Amino acid sequence: MKKVASALSPILILTLLMLSFPHPAHGQTINAAFIVNTIEDTHDENIGDGVCVDEFNKCSLRAAIEEAKDLFSNHATMTTITFGFTGPQTIYLDDELPSYSPANIIGPNDLSVTIDGKYIAGLSKGIYLNYSSSTTIKNLRLQHFSFAAIYSGNYYGHHTIEGNIIVNNANRGIYVSGYQTVPSSGSISIKNNFIGYDPIFEVPGPNSTYGIEFDALDFSSTGSAINISGNVISGNVNCGILVKSPDIDAETIIQGNIIGTNDFGTVAVPNGGGICVDRHAGPLTIGADTAAEGNLVSGNTYEGIIVSRAVNFTIQNNNLSTNASGTAFLPNGDEDISLYDSTLGSVSDNVALQGISIHGSESHPVTELSILRNYVGITRSGFVRPLTTNMSGIYATYMHEACKIGFNRITGFRSGIYIDEGTFTNITSNKIFDTSGLGIEIPPWGTNPNDYLDADTGPNFMQNFPTLTVVKTDFSSYKTYDITAKLHSTPNTLFRVEVFSSDVCFTGGYGDGEEIERTSNAVRTDGNGNATWQVETLYSWEIVGECFTATASKVLGDGLYGSTSEFSRQVNHLYLPTILR
Repeated sequence: MKKVASALSPILILTLLMLSFPHPAHGQTINAAFIVNTIEDTHDENIGDGVCVDEFNKCSLRAAIEEAKDLFSNHATMTTITFGFTGPQTIYLDDELPSYSPANIIGPNDLSVTIDGKYIAGLSKGIYLNYSSSTTIKNLRLQHFSFAAIYSGNYYGHHTIEGNIIVNNANRGIYVSGYQTVPSSGSISIKNNFIGYDPIFEVPGPNSTYGIEFDALDFSSTGSAINISGNVISGNVNCGILVKSPDIDAETIIQGNIIGTNDFGTVAVPNGGGICVDRHAGPLTIGADTAAEGNLVSGNTYEGIIVSRAVNFTIQNNNLSTNASGTAFLPNGDEDISLYDSTLGSVSDNVALQGISIHGSESHPVTELSILRNYVGITRSGFVRPLTTNMSGIYATYMHEACKIGFNRITGFRSGIYIDEGTFTNITSNKIFDTSGLGIEIPPWGTNPNDYLDADTGPNFMQNFPTLTVVKTDFSSYKTYDITAKLHSTPNTLFRVEVFSSDVCFTGGYGDGEEIERTSNAVRTDGNGNATWQVETLYSWEIVGECFTATASKVLGDGLYGSTSEFSRQVNHLYLPTILR
């Protein structure tokens, strides 16, 4: 009997274990937990028994994932994997970890567990997420993988990638892709990670292409979302973030990240580019509703934010080419914000010390785009970039009249706003000052003279500008300025005229407009193309200086304005007729 009992005991034990293992009711998911207690890369001894044990009676990371996959597939059980190490430990993998991992993998808060793929032959992925589970990958250091440290294909679960250090990988740090055969409807949250930058040693740890790549060119969505927030993404060889997403039902949000500097936002740690978007059809948000939640994108080798072929996008409240406090110049190598063939969008409330450029084409003109309330060349705290003689604050080509450039503050550039070929857009309510060239420039270089009946053609229809006369009255304790604006342009047409003052008079005679002082939407030309507007009296306490200019824009109706002129010839304090009282 003893021999029979002895022989049956392993079977009996296994049977009891299986009977005691919980089987969930229909639709119910239960949880399991494994603690990794070895750095060896060993397989589970008996996959399917619900126990993480290798041949050495230890629980390895590989064994834990192998058991987790079985539990998820056969028992609808979610597994959380943690680590029982003391002090820093590195797990060197001999081969890729099991694909489609459904497990939460949670490292210690001190980020002392490293998963290293340096010994894996061929293309290697670190953690390959299961498309249907909802998992969290947190507090790990992942390095030396040749394809991606974390990879996800189509997803209809809800994944969180949080608090990891992802450095020194031979391709991307994180890669998300998709295929139309399996529509994605879940979400991925990538937050509070260090990607391409090592915060422990405070040095770059470049991922050799992109920090994060979201490549959904073969992607089908039924309402999926990817949220990239609160990360430090710096030091990567190509773009910090690359997004390709032509599906109208897929949403992308990028906010609160530091891209191109150290984690304090004080020193440049450049990516090749900052945020790169190549085709995006669904809602795209870069930034946030408040400046505190926007992205800091500075110090990158090329553009800060480049968006190509996007529809329905918002770029808002980001800080570019400055430090975190807005008190120093950390320039991106090219323009801060560059748009190509992108429509139905808004670029608003950003700090862009390296300027904004809008590029359409004759076959794909930019329409329904608003460039509003940006600080271009100046920060919110008043720091001004060094004066440049070879850049424009805002550059536009093939931008049409349904667009608007308004309420921006622009300084420190050769041209405040440069309107190139194929562009017909309104430029109203901007504050442009201290440029080395013209405040508003329409080619050819230099000021374009007014012509008879405004019959010439070209960018912004070469709109004629007003001419001003100013009479100053000196009352000893204050001064008044009576301004007459005259406009010769298209006959029987309604115009908006804006009158500006500036504290510095441009030596070339045609200047800027630092502060908008008076406007009228009721300046109508007669049959001979002439109009006169007697501007409401200005007082000395209202103006910023005694240099006066004006612009003209056609009124289209319904609050819309057409093409805007260059600034008029300035009238300055040296030549003002003065009445003493």
